[in-house]
Amino acid sequence: MGAAALTAVVATVAGTRALGYDDDVLRALGARPRPIPDEQDTALLEAAALEQAQLAVDLEALAERHGLDVAALVAIADEQLAALGGAPRPAPAAVVHDPADALRSAADAWQAVSERRREDVALASSSALVTVLASLSAAQAVVSDVLRRDA
Repeated sequence: MGAAALTAVVATVAGTRALGYDDDVLRALGARPRPIPDEQDTALLEAAALEQAQLAVDLEALAERHGLDVAALVAIADEQLAALGGAPRPAPAAVVHDPADALRSAADAWQAVSERRREDVALASSSALVTVLASLSAAQAVVSDVLRRDA
């Protein structure tokens, strides 16, 4: 390939990329380009998964320590975590010895995380992530309310 032809190819690729047509060109050639996730959206999703893992572990520990029937809430927490792609299971938070205090503490933790997810909605650039975070926040607020009611 001559220098002029190579220059033309490079200029064409650079031009299509600058104009945002590079995916269209790839599709026309039969390729299926995959979108590159926004770094901030990835960080928001990872933070949500890590905090959800902590909530799930703490809720399981609460049930074991105090013999509380929160199996339905544990199932919700695990389902939410799976929907976020999972995360490593951290160690449970500090032990609260009084069952009522433990429930109130868990409710506070769920509410705080719910509020952080609500704040994250404004930071997300993907509409799909906005929907996930908003739904997660609402569900976490409901779990907080249930825990507070049972305290």
